[in-house]
Order: sequence, then structure tokens, then C-alpha cells
Amino acid sequence: MTPHLRLGPEPDSMRAIALTFIIFASLPLILVKPYFGVLVWSWISYFNPHRYIWGFATEIRFALIVGALTIIAYFISREPKRLPSSKLTVLLFLFTCWIAFADLFAIYPEVGEGDPARKEEEQNGELA
Repeated sequence: MTPHLRLGPEPDSMRAIALTFIIFASLPLILVKPYFGVLVWSWISYFNPHRYIWGFATEIRFALIVGALTIIAYFISREPKRLPSSKLTVLLFLFTCWIAFADLFAIYPEVGEGDPARKEEEQNGELA
């Protein structure tokens, strides 16, 4: 009995190709309209479509690509970029300063520095 020969990509990788095409096709639109980048980034972050497929696309960091391009597009866009002067903006800034201040004087600062188990393994020489 001869094995079946398949021509072309695997059926599972067609989903990966389709998703990759959809996301990379949205990149030029993100450069023109940064708001669209926020929408695509939100869709990728909340829905995680690359986790529902098999193949090469599971390893591509789509949210990083879209997020970085959105930030770049925001700074090169011609739209005015001013913070609204309101009480909410001031409160958000004060909250950010408070978090930074509290982090400096934390009781357990190593908890805020990452995974404590991994840090312990590094100190014991278990990780290269």
C-alpha cells in the first residue's frame, strides 16, 4: 500500500497562513490610522486567535508587532497630540507617581521584580 501524497501546505497550516495574512494586511492601515491599530491589538490580546491554530503562526508575537507599529504610527501621525487638562488626567498622573513611590519602599521588593521561584533557581545556579 502506498502512502497518500499531499501537495501543498497542510490543512492545519492554512489557518495559520490565513491569520498571518489578515494581520499583516492590516499593518498598512495601522500606519495610516493608529486607532485601527488599537482595535487590532485589542482583538489579538483578548481573543488570542493565534492560539486557536496550529503551525508556524503560534510562535509569532502578533500583539507585539501590532502594538509597536501602533505606537510608531501614533507618533508619526499628523493628529494633534495634547493631554487633556482635566482632574482625571491629574489623578492618573498622581496615581502613577504613588505606585512608583510605593514600589521603592515595598516590604517585599523581590515580588515586584519578577518570578521569585525563577530568581531562586538563578541564585542556586540551576539555570544557565
